Amino acid sequence: MKYQIKRADMRHNVDIDGKYDFIDESPVTVDKNSYQVRVLETDVNGALKVVMINRKIYHVSVRARADGFPEEVVLKGVPYRLEVEKIESTRYRPPPPPKSIPGDMLASMPGQVVTLLAQEGEQVEEGQSVLVLEAMKMENEILAPKSGKLVRVAVKEGELVMKGDPLFEVE
Repeated sequence: MKYQIKRADMRHNVDIDGKYDFIDESPVTVDKNSYQVRVLETDVNGALKVVMINRKIYHVSVRARADGFPEEVVLKGVPYRLEVEKIESTRYRPPPPPKSIPGDMLASMPGQVVTLLAQEGEQVEEGQSVLVLEAMKMENEILAPKSGKLVRVAVKEGELVMKGDPLFEVE
C-alpha cells in the first residue's frame, strides 16, 4: 500500500510492501529510505507497542482516529502528529466498465399517475421531472434518468401502476 503522510509542513511518501504481515521483517520505504520492519508486540486492540526497525527495537505508542488511521505516533519518546492524505492500493484493480444509463423508467412502487409533466417526443434533461406518481398519499416526482428525447410514455394521467410497470423511456 502506498500512503502520503503529512507531518507538520512536510509530506512523506510511505510504501509498505503489499505482502506484509509483519510476522517476519517487511520492507517499508519512506520517501527514498528503505527500512525492514517487524512488529514485536501489540496491545489487545492491535495497536503497536514494540517494533523492530532495521534490527533496532523501539517502543511505540499510536493514537488512532475513529477511522483507524494514526493521528499521533510516539516513537523514542517523541510525539509526531500525522495526517494520512492519500492512500493508493498496490493491488491490481481492473478498470470499471463504462456505465450505460438505461432510458427505461419503471415504477418503483405501486401508485397512481397524477400528472404528466412532459409529452412524448419532447427533449428532457437528466433529473427533470417527467411525471408525478401518488403512492401512500405522497406525491413523488419521477425524474428523467438521463438527457435525451422522451420516445415513449407508457402511462396516462389517472392510471394505476404496479411496482415494475414501465412509465416512460428516454433515448
